[in-house]
Amino acid sequence: MDFSSIGIREIIAVILGICAILYVLEKYLKIDPLGKGFNGFLSILGRIMRKFWKYNFIEFTHLNDPVLLKLIEDFNQENYREVEKTINTLSPSYRSFAFRCLGQNGKLENADNWINGQDSVLAKVIKSYQIIHEAWEVRGRGTIDTVSKKNRELFQKYLADAEQLLLEAKQEKSEYLPNINASLIKIYRAMYVEREKIHGVFQEADQGYPNHTELNFNYFSAISYKWGGTEEELNRYFDTLDDRPLFIQYLVLAQFYRDLLSMADYEDEDGKIVTFVNNSLNLEIDKDELYRFELYLLLYWTSDLLDLKKQTAYFKNLIQPYWNDDV
Repeated sequence: MDFSSIGIREIIAVILGICAILYVLEKYLKIDPLGKGFNGFLSILGRIMRKFWKYNFIEFTHLNDPVLLKLIEDFNQENYREVEKTINTLSPSYRSFAFRCLGQNGKLENADNWINGQDSVLAKVIKSYQIIHEAWEVRGRGTIDTVSKKNRELFQKYLADAEQLLLEAKQEKSEYLPNINASLIKIYRAMYVEREKIHGVFQEADQGYPNHTELNFNYFSAISYKWGGTEEELNRYFDTLDDRPLFIQYLVLAQFYRDLLSMADYEDEDGKIVTFVNNSLNLEIDKDELYRFELYLLLYWTSDLLDLKKQTAYFKNLIQPYWNDDV
């Protein structure tokens, strides 16, 4: 059969027909061919549709935050002294988002001018975030098989360029080490390097900065199922989780549960993930912990996967300064 000739109306008609048949079988004849009931079928159908539906979004790493907006303005006006002053007074999580927002919104040529003028470690770190951002813009958020050969090659080149800058910056001891190593981990997870290299980079920074959110967030992503992590790697990290701040525990578990639902078709039969989502509603988070927006985003996706409508709406509202998928 030539499926290319089938229109969207025909596809919808077939889906609706299947739904009607399954509903009649279950309601009137007490026959459940899927073993999960009609609602179970709708859940399965939703997961299938998500795999083929292109997810569009706009990300705002500056969060419309006055400090971060001023930082972007200073950087783009080449007021580097003010940029350095601001970054060095920020808390660790705030600083991570400062680097991320400059990576997304800062002029690349300004980073080059700063480096050429002062050979600044900070400028190299900022430029590396810019290159990493450009790399992911080229690659996109889909699976690797959706990326063209040309874009895959350009993606890898960008990552290699960013790695070189970070390794140069790392040679000079600085307080930016956890950001440098967190960025290297983000690079290495996509370059498919030896796993021990990723662990070594994490452990190097973790010794001095065990509660660094960006470092833990990027590391757990790199060892997750999504990026080829093994059960042994996960368990080894989970063994340390109770010793980390409560917020990091929630952030890591939110990543883990979301991956289970979206990639492993995990069924939350004991309600463990639902309980986790509901407990997250009452989690107290410091206002300077800007990675709370990453947590809210993960909880928004997870609530949606679990068909928790009230929780989905609640977390969708919380991510508005950071994420908009109504596009």
